[in-house]
Amino acid sequence: MSRSSTYAVAVPASVRTLFRGKTGTRLWIAVIVCVTLLLTATAAVSFALASATAPNARCIVFCGRPVLAAPVDPPYRYTSSAYGYSVSLEYALSASDGPIMKLVVMNDRSIGWLVTSRYHPERGSWPFVFSGEPATGKSAEEIATALVHAEHPEAIFVYSIPQSELGYTPGYGAVYDLTIRIGTGQSAHARVVVEVAIKRGLAVILDSIGPYLKSAPDAYGHPNPAATPMTSYFVDAANSVTWPGDPPL
Repeated sequence: MSRSSTYAVAVPASVRTLFRGKTGTRLWIAVIVCVTLLLTATAAVSFALASATAPNARCIVFCGRPVLAAPVDPPYRYTSSAYGYSVSLEYALSASDGPIMKLVVMNDRSIGWLVTSRYHPERGSWPFVFSGEPATGKSAEEIATALVHAEHPEAIFVYSIPQSELGYTPGYGAVYDLTIRIGTGQSAHARVVVEVAIKRGLAVILDSIGPYLKSAPDAYGHPNPAATPMTSYFVDAANSVTWPGDPPL
């Protein structure tokens, strides 16, 4: 009998089939493991090469620089050495698209600025001033009325400002109509806006004059009963007023 015939008789067909099945399963497992290891190694090598050769990130065009606000006159916050009230002009002075403000008076009782519109310089420069004085028993309305009559005797009363306040302290405010002479000798239609608030016997006064502009959407984008842009220039400063003893805003 041949060797092959002897093997065929010694190992039944069912056993050989079972053996072949186990061998195939082990082979596929081995193949899958090898492929997985190969892919992992390839990915690791690719990442290492990319990290080693990638250039540093940089602008491929001129990136420019941040726009800085134009330099302005200090101070951003004023405190009266005589009366202790304080007012901040930080918002108005630091806004790059705000008005151009020039400090014209600063002493122990008051601070004042000339304001020029950045986009309409042809309207000229107009003042607004913060000052303080003892109330000496007078009301905010009495102080405001006396101030306007003393400085602008020809001004005509237009209306009282509803819910007028300085530093969120209720007070009195009024708008007056006025015709003034400007530097060129020509007359100009103007508005006087004055506000006064009193706390602990100290009156803080905001006095301003601005160009008259008809209150219309094409002038402001919304109605402005004061009919002057000055109110938008000093509103933040007016809200920042503090009296001696007040907590910081």
